[in-house]
Amino acid sequence: DRVNIVDIYNSQDMVVQSLRQSHSYTFNDWKGTGRDLSILVKSIESNPINNNRHAVVELTYDKTFPNDSMSNLIICGYQGWFAYPGDGAPINKWKHWFSHPNNPNINDLTVEMYPNMEEYDDEDLMESNILMRDGRKAKFYSAARPKVVLKHFEWMRDYGISGVFHMRFMQDIGKPRNHQWKTQVLRNVRAAAESTGRIFAVSYNIAGNAINESVLDEIKNDWIKLVDDEEISSSDRYLHHNSLPVLRIYGIGFRSQSAGFNTLVQDRIRSTVSSVSDWRSTIWLARVNKRFKIKSSLADWPGFSWHNLKNGQRPINSIPRLGVWMAQFDEVDEGTAIYKIASTQNDVPAEGKWLSLDADGISVPSDWYLRLCGEAQKMMHRKIELTDKIPIIPE
Repeated sequence: DRVNIVDIYNSQDMVVQSLRQSHSYTFNDWKGTGRDLSILVKSIESNPINNNRHAVVELTYDKTFPNDSMSNLIICGYQGWFAYPGDGAPINKWKHWFSHPNNPNINDLTVEMYPNMEEYDDEDLMESNILMRDGRKAKFYSAARPKVVLKHFEWMRDYGISGVFHMRFMQDIGKPRNHQWKTQVLRNVRAAAESTGRIFAVSYNIAGNAINESVLDEIKNDWIKLVDDEEISSSDRYLHHNSLPVLRIYGIGFRSQSAGFNTLVQDRIRSTVSSVSDWRSTIWLARVNKRFKIKSSLADWPGFSWHNLKNGQRPINSIPRLGVWMAQFDEVDEGTAIYKIASTQNDVPAEGKWLSLDADGISVPSDWYLRLCGEAQKMMHRKIELTDKIPIIPE
């Protein structure tokens, strides 16, 4: 009444388990994916020709990713700020793809990378006035469309990425349509996280010239609404740490802000902050941690580019792809996105300058950085060896 199962999962790892009929077995955190694999043995049968035995099993996955701690998690930043006219968002205009609200022309392009659009439903895409190499018009998605955000979270699930900090920009959030739009996308993020078993949390962004001393009160009031009206922190997918919901604030110390403003923010936040993350360096983080006795969350990024966003005044691919900044899942504005991107110049529109994944002379697939993030998460969970060498090769 038993049979050995070898290599149950599609992996190079060999797993041998003696299975008994009518019994169930669970493999926790299967292959570092954050999912538990359950095997129910329905029956054990024999091949009448060669008498080999095999098990008929039912496989199920626990899709949830633990949400009770930030420790050892790779969490992506998620902008979700892309929109187009007629997408259902209150702002009803092109946002972040183009600087002009109604004319999606190449001269108004503000992104560096062209996402791989093959897996989105056509009903969630909008044509632009930019031509692809085959003569078709280039299409773009909107995060106001629930299935678009769900697709992104399905990728996170498939590649073993834990979830996201969703960016909530304080600049112009007081405008009703902007507030409604950003909250609409946050609802999409929540629904997608709950559907795929990923985690999510809110990240307020206070960078910007229009931000002043009132921003902390504005964050407080907005957070109260999210907790009371949206019940955001009651979701079983909202990230917690030390039994408290996690809230991230980004942008403290930017040069565009006054010294008085930064001192005010640091004095008011210092007593409650438990972790800090910064673009600049691990040395800076170590100094901050020692002074304020807080933990750190390091950041890395896969290159950087501001060519289109700055109207051609900056070079394309100004920082080559030398690492992975998990902090931005969909940041094509600055060329730090890790989701599925056009691999080569043959995959980008025929007009304009675009940054493809082969910009540094190495051919990698569209999902390369998703794969790397998944491998990094396995390292954090000690499922594979921690190494300074890339553990996979492009296929």
